[in-house]
Amino acid sequence: MPPGAVYLDDLQVALPGGSQPIVLDNFEALKGWDVLVEVPNAPRDTLQLVRTPTHGGASAGMFTWSGGHPLPLRGIYQESSPLPRAAVVSRTLLTSQGYKVGDRLLLGVHSHLVQVTIQGVVDFFPTLDPEEEPFLILN
Repeated sequence: MPPGAVYLDDLQVALPGGSQPIVLDNFEALKGWDVLVEVPNAPRDTLQLVRTPTHGGASAGMFTWSGGHPLPLRGIYQESSPLPRAAVVSRTLLTSQGYKVGDRLLLGVHSHLVQVTIQGVVDFFPTLDPEEEPFLILN
């Protein structure tokens, strides 16, 4: 996939019955939008506010991606929780996936996207066996 960019402004939904579209986000601020981070050590795609071109208002969002393979997922999402949550991971998860302390991960939890930051590493945790299955602990 070649590098590129897309501009986002006045994200709308049209309801049945021909009523006026409802603006879900006008991209005057990024309000919890973030870039999918799926591959450790991959080039970072970006999302930023720009002043031009705009459809309405004073700003728009611009998602810019670097070249490379489109998989795993690349794009943006609106977080269910605006702040990354602290996570502790088993050393087996850290080494098997190539993560390091400080990495951000995007998890799917009950149909919600949750961003976490790896804050610590443990070798053992009560009732969890890292040799049986790597684990991640959140509060």
